[in-house]
Amino acid sequence: KTIFIEGLKLILNNTYFSYRGQKYKQVGGLPMGSPLSTYVANITMNHIINNSIIETKIKPLLLTKYIDDLLVIIDKNENTTFFDKLNNYNPKIQIHTGNKKK
Repeated sequence: KTIFIEGLKLILNNTYFSYRGQKYKQVGGLPMGSPLSTYVANITMNHIINNSIIETKIKPLLLTKYIDDLLVIIDKNENTTFFDKLNNYNPKIQIHTGNKKK
């Protein structure tokens, strides 16, 4: 397990890209285009969602995701509690709601 985690850190912390002939080291986020990024994003989002459901004891009527996009149908009375929990996990990962009002 430790060697796996260390390998992930090595890969994710040593990402470089070029722009207009200059080479840059990526300092934040997952590397775009890396096959590993999709897996890490899925694992992270699943962890955040599952912990939020367990800790708030809120059961969404529908929750589906595609990588880092979420579609959640939830009782409007539980909306704030659930999304606050999601957003308090990490300040760099924020969920924005699209509440529809009649």
